[in-house]
Amino acid sequence: MLLVVTPPVMLYGMTVPVPQYRTGTFADYQALLVSCLTVYGGVALGIAVRWRRPPQGPAISGRSVFRAGFTGGLVAVGVALALAAMRSGPGNLWGLVVIFGGVFAATISAGAGLFWYAIRPQRG
Repeated sequence: MLLVVTPPVMLYGMTVPVPQYRTGTFADYQALLVSCLTVYGGVALGIAVRWRRPPQGPAISGRSVFRAGFTGGLVAVGVALALAAMRSGPGNLWGLVVIFGGVFAATISAGAGLFWYAIRPQRG
């Protein structure tokens, strides 16, 4: 559970301005909302694509849930990065955005994979 909850807490600290610089509008939390939707949506979409694909070989394992979620998260971060670069031009910190997006996607995917491993039906 901690693996799934930690990224928004960290994103809150990185994207929401300190109280003396807040405007009191939605703009204060817009970056946090977009970041969370991008990473969580990408992970969920990756897992959904894996779930809808007919399994080749054994049933869906926790490891395949992790791989699918991580891949979906990286794709979502890449798409968001491309859209942001088209909107505001290339910048200096896009590499850091990809690194943090990858770490957050891996963390959330690891939590989802462990959760899947814990609730999957036992064989035998």
